[in-house]
Amino acid sequence: MTFDREVLNRLYSTTSQPGAIFSYNLQTSRFVNQDTSHPCLGTLTYYKGSMYGTNGEEVFAAKLPHRQRVARLVQSSISGVLPDGKGNFYGLTAGTGAGPNGSPRPGYIFKFALPTNGYVIPTTLHHFIGTDGGWARLAPLFMDANGNVYGTTPRGGGGYTTQETGNGVVFRLTPEGAYQLLYTFTGGADGGSPYAGVVSYPAGGMIGAASDGGDGVGVLYSIQ
Repeated sequence: MTFDREVLNRLYSTTSQPGAIFSYNLQTSRFVNQDTSHPCLGTLTYYKGSMYGTNGEEVFAAKLPHRQRVARLVQSSISGVLPDGKGNFYGLTAGTGAGPNGSPRPGYIFKFALPTNGYVIPTTLHHFIGTDGGWARLAPLFMDANGNVYGTTPRGGGGYTTQETGNGVVFRLTPEGAYQLLYTFTGGADGGSPYAGVVSYPAGGMIGAASDGGDGVGVLYSIQ
């Protein structure tokens, strides 16, 4: 869910079944400008008057009731996209269970610049290989003041070489495009399956949540 920064009394969000983008007026308590023609899942991001999100193999820009494709992906993504304030967007794909020769195809981190018309094919910045991250379906990305991009994958890490095993990782992508593995979860006291991504922590570093591990009900964790 996100606010319209130009119309402050309006919220935007999505539904999964049957799938829609909608806005909700907080003053009148009414739903307005629903787009039910294109099913949508995942996070919406406000950027310069439009809402941006991912829906399967496309990235879209929506200014309800209108919507257009701005990028085409080769794998599914529903985790939304992250603007850097300079016209570029970052995102994650989930990976697939059937790649070349029947082997799992890992997810990847992508980047694209907004097109002046039509849509673009994003640049792939990093392919997960299992040991450095895996299945990355839901968690949104986060960017710090220095332009580093942070994220999580709920699978992968450790000695696991497929994207569908392991307890997940936290990673960083530098402004130069270098991928850095910050932490690998064990699934024990430190947690596992970090679906929620990370955000900045006032005391320094990043903070996030993992749905597994701890006492069996997940943990909150911090990364310096």
